[in-house]
Amino acid sequence: MYTVDVLLCEPSDYRGGVFSTLEADGASRTHAFEKRGDALCFQSHKFHSVSPVTAGERRVLIVEFWLGEARTCAHRCPRHWGPCTYSAGDSFLRRVFVSNVAGDL
Repeated sequence: MYTVDVLLCEPSDYRGGVFSTLEADGASRTHAFEKRGDALCFQSHKFHSVSPVTAGERRVLIVEFWLGEARTCAHRCPRHWGPCTYSAGDSFLRRVFVSNVAGDL
């Protein structure tokens, strides 16, 4: 349900590693840690990414708070209880199919 990222080093200890989220309007929004101990909290299902670290070492504690059973399926499962039949193979085939169809348009 929620993810909390806590910076365990100083921002000056690394370059790159910029955290960003995909917003409802399709724009990417960056969120900066200003000092060690700063935390970012966001809805876990929100699409997010971190750019490559180009120098130094970026250390972050990540804690996720979820509702429901533990999941091992290869996606952001919308089911909180009961079995999920989604697999990494399904994900791979969907990406290949969608990229091939999109490339033909």
